[in-house]
Amino acid sequence: MNSVSIRKNLAAAALAFGFTIVQTSFVNVAQGAEEPAAVAVRYGDLDLTATGDVALLYQRINAAAAAVCRVNPLTGSKLPGNERTRCVAASVALAVTDVNSIMLSAYHLQETAAAKDARRRGA
Repeated sequence: MNSVSIRKNLAAAALAFGFTIVQTSFVNVAQGAEEPAAVAVRYGDLDLTATGDVALLYQRINAAAAAVCRVNPLTGSKLPGNERTRCVAASVALAVTDVNSIMLSAYHLQETAAAKDARRRGA
């Protein structure tokens, strides 16, 4: 069965701020639970030559990245911030690369371009 692992990519977010954070699991103090360091996303049930299935895998990857990156490691906040946004983006990009599908890579480029365009328009 095919699967990809979504990992918290703290190093990329940390380097953007000019300091180093060791990639590790962080403890959610409010809940007393350890944050997941990785989530497996299964896609053996999908046909990655079908556009609908590629979109579904991309949704699964994004959901897993959002779950892995849900707490801001610097403040413990669950509110989306720049670090969390960078973590999700880096984790999604890494997972897309790991899957090694031309169609998924093209879909990812399309989605990231659309998101950048929306931000530029202020949407």
